[in-house]
Amino acid sequence: MGLFKPAWQSFDSFKASKAVSKITDPNMLARVVREAWIDDIRIIAVKKIANASVLLSIAKGDYSFSVCNTAVDKLFELFTEPDHPSLIDVAKNASNETVRDTIVNRLTDQSVLAGIVNSEKTKYVRESAIRRISDQAILANIAYNNGDRDLRCEAINKLTDQSVLTDIAKNANDNVVRRTAMQKLTDQSVLAEIVQNDKIDSIREEAVNVLSDQTILADIARNDRDNDLRKEAIKKLTKQSVLAELAQNDDVKSVSLSALAQITDTKMLAKVADNAKDSDIRTTAVKRINELEHYGICKGKHVWKLTKSDHEQNGDTRYYYDIYECTRCGEEKTEYGRSEKI
Repeated sequence: MGLFKPAWQSFDSFKASKAVSKITDPNMLARVVREAWIDDIRIIAVKKIANASVLLSIAKGDYSFSVCNTAVDKLFELFTEPDHPSLIDVAKNASNETVRDTIVNRLTDQSVLAGIVNSEKTKYVRESAIRRISDQAILANIAYNNGDRDLRCEAINKLTDQSVLTDIAKNANDNVVRRTAMQKLTDQSVLAEIVQNDKIDSIREEAVNVLSDQTILADIARNDRDNDLRKEAIKKLTKQSVLAELAQNDDVKSVSLSALAQITDTKMLAKVADNAKDSDIRTTAVKRINELEHYGICKGKHVWKLTKSDHEQNGDTRYYYDIYECTRCGEEKTEYGRSEKI
């Protein structure tokens, strides 16, 4: 007659789920997945299917992510090996990108993941694949050759081979990629070489930002051809005598002032105040001494951190207090709170 509708096609979820619970025939369960109106009913049917080929078809082609994902979970139950060819097939060919991403986030085969990085159309799925890669040779290949800057940087962030990172930092054809590699360099002499020889100012500045060697930073602060770069190096200097030397003797006033602003030792400031060639530098040094003596390094703008909570007793009264320390200058303060009779 054509008017009969199976109970599992009902819009009444209770009636439909009751009907599906009685079905055992695999072909009928597959039909329910294809034709039922309610996703929750279709999911119930998927959970009862044990045929891998049917589950693969659902995972790769169903329009509902929740139904696909249920099929994926069933496939992982069937195939205990995470890199089973059928699962790789879904990771590469499922119509739903979220399904592909779900599988990718479980894969371990490095060459398969590398292939997905190169062939996958959806960027966040490619990024998921990179996050699963640990093979340094594969990561290096992506860092050198992939056409997507963000993916190259993702790969660089996972690289540990300093020789590869050095080569990328010096020779890559993308400045953002170079800077990303530079941030992972640990060899101070390599960074110094980049500062000295590179022709791109932003690259040289990034190298200074990564440098920590005080001797190299001092040399840049004294001798580099770029005054702005010299000032960047000064920001990272901690040796007070070098800062005082620059403040006192440098021919570039802005460099002297930058060095002066970094000095916290009042004896060194006094030396600058007495001996600097420039009268403005001498005057500024005196002001800095007065600021430090009156306000401390923080100029009154302390950043307090609680270091201890305790109490003390006076007679029959207990007083509670907190001790704070400034994270910038080390100054301490005590604040009293509640009290109680004992």
